[in-house]
Amino acid sequence: MLETVAVKYYKQGYNCAESIILAGNEFYQLNLDPTVSAAFAVYGGGCGCGDVCGAIIGAMAVASRYFVKGKAHDDKAFVRKIGVTLMRNMEAKFGARKCMNIKPVWHNPDPDIKCVNTVTAAAEVLEATIRQLQEEKEAA
Repeated sequence: MLETVAVKYYKQGYNCAESIILAGNEFYQLNLDPTVSAAFAVYGGGCGCGDVCGAIIGAMAVASRYFVKGKAHDDKAFVRKIGVTLMRNMEAKFGARKCMNIKPVWHNPDPDIKCVNTVTAAAEVLEATIRQLQEEKEAA
């Protein structure tokens, strides 16, 4: 399960965005350079200012890399569908997309837990959404 891998990275000290991209890379064998996590460091804490949740941004990147093999403009409609579907599913789970709105409900002040619940939930939504989109793509 993707969430197990994501929590493993989170407990190693990676932030929410880093944990999701690293977990997605490992779980889906995306063949990204492991240092890709550094490109996602600034997204933790909603880009450091409570804006879009870093776990959601990491999930968007994983889904994009999973499905997009060339450029976004090669299949604009499906790329848009990836983003819209995943964001809707994340908002349905969290009730928001911004960290400042997600954190009061999902964050735990225990320093050993912090955003584990958010990372777990984001990974679950990501895995389900990839499965959903894959099935729709195969049926088309």
